[in-house]
Amino acid sequence: MTYSEDVEPWVAFDIGWYESGRIKCGDDMLLIFETGSMLVKAWDAGTFQGYWVEGFGPDAPILVDLPEHLRPDGRMSWPVVVVTLNKLKGRLGDN
Repeated sequence: MTYSEDVEPWVAFDIGWYESGRIKCGDDMLLIFETGSMLVKAWDAGTFQGYWVEGFGPDAPILVDLPEHLRPDGRMSWPVVVVTLNKLKGRLGDN
């Protein structure tokens, strides 16, 4: 896949999330920002260790890498809440 406006929204998460089993490739994810939210697929991985949200310091590590056309307000980084919908569905009994 490519980062393009022509494909469903998908993003990269830290490789450690995949290695630990926290998420799986293809998981449905909900990203909640100060200005709204979006549904995306977890399709890519990167090494984000040692990077954090601009202006927030080490207590706010980078969680997700979005392509430019999906970035809220055009900024490079911002606070986000990440919800793994596949796991939430499992807890609620939905398959």
